[in-house]
Amino acid sequence: IYPIDLVTQEVVIPVMTILGDRWQERDAGIAEEHFFSAFLRNKLGARLHHEAHRSRGSRILVSCMPGEYHELGVLLFCIAAIGHGYQILYLGNNMPPSQLIKVVERTDVAAVLLSGTKDSSWSEEIEVELRADIESMTIPVMFGGQLSEVYRDRLESLGAYVLGSDHVKAIERMESIIPAFSAPEVSRK
Repeated sequence: IYPIDLVTQEVVIPVMTILGDRWQERDAGIAEEHFFSAFLRNKLGARLHHEAHRSRGSRILVSCMPGEYHELGVLLFCIAAIGHGYQILYLGNNMPPSQLIKVVERTDVAAVLLSGTKDSSWSEEIEVELRADIESMTIPVMFGGQLSEVYRDRLESLGAYVLGSDHVKAIERMESIIPAFSAPEVSRK
């Protein structure tokens, strides 16, 4: 019933933070965190699936970085982006960058968004692969999540855009890079 941005900021992120902080302190902390993550992943996945046909704006290819299995944040972002008019083509977690270029070549996506939360998602090998992929793409490549904040300078030196981990600011930044809807061209006679 409530807007996804409000639910994300006021309910989901605080609960995820609490569970993430206390999983080591409780006997069943890991099980509790995994249960909630699986529950939320299923709910968000269903919502993403049902909302996907609603928007008609720019199509964004979204996936998690290699070695990244935390996808709740990016799923929340995708649902928020749909609410702002974007179409989302979501590939999931642990995606090798080399696969992205193949999807870009076969679809009409307007931009690529990669998400990461862990430093283990980043390596020199990944950086080299990303550089080659970004240079070969003619569309914007964006990065979100905590990883984008840690590696901001390196990502920007690759020619990528950094959205950060704050959902509201990330949507605003994405809108400045690739608007959901282009303004109609005015005919001048």
